[in-house]
Amino acid sequence: MLNKAKGKFKKLAIAAVMIASLLIPTTAFAGQTITSNSTGYDGDFYYSFWTDGGGYASMTLNGNGSYSTSWSNCGNFTAGKGWRTGTERVINFSGTFNGGNNGYLAVYGWTKDPLVEYYIVENYGSWTPPGGTSVGTINSDGGTYNLYRTQRVNQPSIIGTATFYQYWSVRTSKRSSGSVTTANHFNAWKSKGWTMGSHDYQIVETEGYQSSGSSNITVSEGSSTGGNTGGNTGGSTSGINLNSWQCNNRSSSLNSWTGAVGGWKVGDWIEFDNVNLSGATLLNFNLASAQSGSYKVVIDSYNGTQIGTLNFSSTGGWDTYTNQSCNLSSVSGNHNLYIICTSGTANVGTLTVGGSGSTGGNTGGNTGGTNGNVYLCFDDGPNNSNSATLINALKSAGASKATLFVWGNRISSNSTGWSAYTNSGFSLQNHSWTHSHMTSWSYQQVYNDLQQCNQAIVSAGKPAPTKIRLPYLESNSTIQQACSALGLTVVSPNVDTQDWNGASTQSIVNACNNLNANGNALMHDGYSTTNAAIPTIIQNLKNRGLGFAQY
Repeated sequence: MLNKAKGKFKKLAIAAVMIASLLIPTTAFAGQTITSNSTGYDGDFYYSFWTDGGGYASMTLNGNGSYSTSWSNCGNFTAGKGWRTGTERVINFSGTFNGGNNGYLAVYGWTKDPLVEYYIVENYGSWTPPGGTSVGTINSDGGTYNLYRTQRVNQPSIIGTATFYQYWSVRTSKRSSGSVTTANHFNAWKSKGWTMGSHDYQIVETEGYQSSGSSNITVSEGSSTGGNTGGNTGGSTSGINLNSWQCNNRSSSLNSWTGAVGGWKVGDWIEFDNVNLSGATLLNFNLASAQSGSYKVVIDSYNGTQIGTLNFSSTGGWDTYTNQSCNLSSVSGNHNLYIICTSGTANVGTLTVGGSGSTGGNTGGNTGGTNGNVYLCFDDGPNNSNSATLINALKSAGASKATLFVWGNRISSNSTGWSAYTNSGFSLQNHSWTHSHMTSWSYQQVYNDLQQCNQAIVSAGKPAPTKIRLPYLESNSTIQQACSALGLTVVSPNVDTQDWNGASTQSIVNACNNLNANGNALMHDGYSTTNAAIPTIIQNLKNRGLGFAQY
């Protein structure tokens, strides 16, 4: 795919050979290194490896969702892990990636009827795929992606030689760890009339073309079940998802595609049959709009009883999907549910009916939401002037779990803030001792710095850290080796709130609206805008059925 402006021509010229092997996957063993075309399963995860034979390329299976690659002066190769059948899943990935001058890391897959090859590119080398001019953008998972559509004419594919489209989302801020909410990209493509069919395989791939590089990646699927202690006594309706495009009835003038319904005018409606509303208190809308507007929620008939009103705000664009919720009046039993446009317009995706169980339930507190947990994380403390305020804001808003990444050599000069940390009950993890740029350091320099921070936390009577947020999010193989030797797993943010860069309170809230299960946001101890955003962040997450965990 990486033949500069020509894209993936060389790879596709023999792709049919690779695709044929997909039909008979084998079972591999952890630790196996693959250098020839192969597909199969490593534990529960599907893998695929393909090379055109030029230079050297290998893939090592490291068990379940983990794999590593190495390539040197290769022709073209691709390797990855994921699922034999794709879907609208949240995909978590983490690790390291060195794409050289011509390589990238991407969520990759195919659909049939129509035949589509798609890419959600997260990291890449010095060349930015696929070339050409972007036709729009989407904001998702804390970043901006440029959108492209390219066409392949009479080229090999998963069904043989065919003409088909390639859909692309290419992240502008490169990353090697994070979460990808695939539905947001599918919805953005569909809103442009780019249709998709039934899914074939879906992987997080590493790819290289006439280059040298390496990667070490772990893939997993975002949780949709929540914490074990969360919401066990909640209402029976928490987490009922209603896909707008699968409604039972709708206005004939509406435009519907797999992923959303658009083209609303005042009075237009969609209807769902026999929705259980017992205990329901909230209705969450996943929508995109460049304007504000409103919908009313009505039961039993178009002119029936109104039980809620959503006043939505602009999400920043027709391809930018966020979650906005409204309260519902108490009703019981099953009802036909109508969503009726009263002003403005939006592209409406999935609706989620939530009850008391969505926010954790009385017996679960906020340690486990029915739709999974997020990690509220804060870097750069302790801070005498802010730490206590931050911790109180979290607890007052109902978050009993959070993670504080400690900047070690600030402890002695911020004793008040450190006392707030050690008495908070929150997890204290490593953010280094000196908060330095360490990419030019020796292994021993890195090791000593991180170890000193560990020792300071342990000396305060706290558990030895097992996680680290690297300063400036900078990493290389030396830093990774030192972290591994100290038993520290690198935690990279899924969302960057930009609070460190002067972001407003509302911008911080909007960024955190992109958090999904198992995700974490980059926030800091030291900004009044962050403190002010916390109550709304926590309430919005609860409204979506998400709870809170700490590392």
